[in-house]
Amino acid sequence: MAVHLYLAVRDGILYDPYVPFICPSIIEPAYVLKRGRSFCVPKASLLCALGRACGIPSRVGLADVRNHLATKQLIDSWE
Repeated sequence: MAVHLYLAVRDGILYDPYVPFICPSIIEPAYVLKRGRSFCVPKASLLCALGRACGIPSRVGLADVRNHLATKQLIDSWE
């Protein structure tokens, strides 16, 4: 079940690093489902919620990652 949920979120929700960070609701699973696109943290939040709904103990682990593939435009949009 966990693998099916992972694949559904990975392939069913488009990765979009340009989601604005203005509102905290961007990480809410319902918002991610409604929008159909998001970046890694909200997608992880959705996967965690789906896992819990299916009885799989789940939590999100965060880390500070330096993205060497990010463009200057993307980095500037985060600031």
